[in-house]
Amino acid sequence: MTRNEYFDLVIKTEHNDWYFNNEDTATYKYNSSIRLVMYSDLNDICDEPWAIRHPNKRNWKRFVTFYFNESQIFELVLIGVDSGRAYLPYPNLQTNKIPFFTYRLAMICEPSGLDEYIRRCGFTVDDSLDTEEKYEQSIIQS
Repeated sequence: MTRNEYFDLVIKTEHNDWYFNNEDTATYKYNSSIRLVMYSDLNDICDEPWAIRHPNKRNWKRFVTFYFNESQIFELVLIGVDSGRAYLPYPNLQTNKIPFFTYRLAMICEPSGLDEYIRRCGFTVDDSLDTEEKYEQSIIQS
C-alpha cells in the first residue's frame, strides 16, 4: 500500500469504522494493519485567539499518529478546546479554513462537537484540500 492509497482509504472512513481499544488507540475494522495512537499533553497549550475564545479557555494538544503496520505514516495535531469539549485541527489563519484532509482525520478521532466548534471559531472546511499533498502545500503557504 502506498502512502497515497493509505490516505485515500483513511479519509473516507467514519469514526464507527474504527475499534477504539481504549482512549488512546484505534484499529481500522477492515484492515488491522491500519491504526492510530493518540497522546494528549495537557501542559502543551495553544495560545491562538481561536483556541481560547471559548467559555473555558483551557486547551491542550492531542497528537495523533497514524500507522500502517509498524510504520508511522502521518502525525496530526489537534487542539482540545473548551477544556476538551472538541478537538480541532489547525486552520489556515490567512483563509480561516481547515483543510478537508485534516478535518476528515479529526472526525475519525474525535467527532463530538467538531462541526459546532469549527462554526464557533468562524472557520470553514476547505473541500479543495482533500489530499495530503494539498494539505502540506497549505501549511507551507500559511
